[in-house]
Amino acid sequence: MPCSRSFLLAVVLALALLAAGCGGSDTPENTASASQIQTFADQQLELRLDDNQSADPFTCEEDGDAQHWKCTTEVRVDNPDDASANDVAPLTVNVTCDETGSCVYEPET
Repeated sequence: MPCSRSFLLAVVLALALLAAGCGGSDTPENTASASQIQTFADQQLELRLDDNQSADPFTCEEDGDAQHWKCTTEVRVDNPDDASANDVAPLTVNVTCDETGSCVYEPET
């Protein structure tokens, strides 16, 4: 009955391989990285700036977990009539990403 032993061994190996693939951690594998979060936030900011506004790239930090980020920068408003009268305002935004890496930018002031 060598055939039944081979079959049994194949089944055991298949089950072992399936079980190994079912484990894993509770941490989502597709969570966005810090550089992806910052790039996303910077792109969203560029879309929202007026023609007379400029800003440095965001600085982003995790805010509780890998899916919630707080990003900060300063927005400058250029005054064409008086270069010394430019306004600078801090800007903080929240970026939230789901398990698929899809992110949402939520402006705050």
